[in-house]
Amino acid sequence: MDRIDPLDILFLINAIYFKGTWAEQFDKDVTYERDFHLLGGSTTKRMMMQQDGKYQYFAADGFQAVSLPYGSGRLSMYLFVPEKEDGLPDLLEQ
Repeated sequence: MDRIDPLDILFLINAIYFKGTWAEQFDKDVTYERDFHLLGGSTTKRMMMQQDGKYQYFAADGFQAVSLPYGSGRLSMYLFVPEKEDGLPDLLEQ
């Protein structure tokens, strides 16, 4: 039978790769290792980037968000960060 399992389709969709160039490049010299908090309360060490500049920013009750543009600014990565370390479930519910 010529059928694709729906779970296989989800796997293929998640395999799409985007290779964009930031409008403002991150400086590798200010990249550092820091705790990354996981659901359930555990932490793991991950490399963190930082950037100063003027970006679209939004703050509301329980979270902050920022838009980091690629290239000419037509595309952006939107990052949403919960206010509290254990605030992801609440943020997702919002």
